[in-house]
Amino acid sequence: SCKSCGDNQKVVVVISTVGGTQIMDQLNIIKAIKEVGTIKRFLPSEFGNDFDRVHAVEPVNTAWGYKVKVRRAIEAEEIPYTYVCSNCFAT
Repeated sequence: SCKSCGDNQKVVVVISTVGGTQIMDQLNIIKAIKEVGTIKRFLPSEFGNDFDRVHAVEPVNTAWGYKVKVRRAIEAEEIPYTYVCSNCFAT
């Protein structure tokens, strides 16, 4: 838990940049944010497609499904959030 992160309102925004297999670990961050109660905004690790607006096929659908589960957990806990979706890009 990072409950001490919010002591005296030192931390007001949490930006997660985890990737790959750590996506579901954000559920622990969500729990800590709820415990602290002083966090004003959470930006989960997204930085890709808007997973609520795309319809992927396997195996991508399963991978993106984890991000959708994190979104639903954030919304269920009523934590203020911002999703940053830059969509796909390549060089």
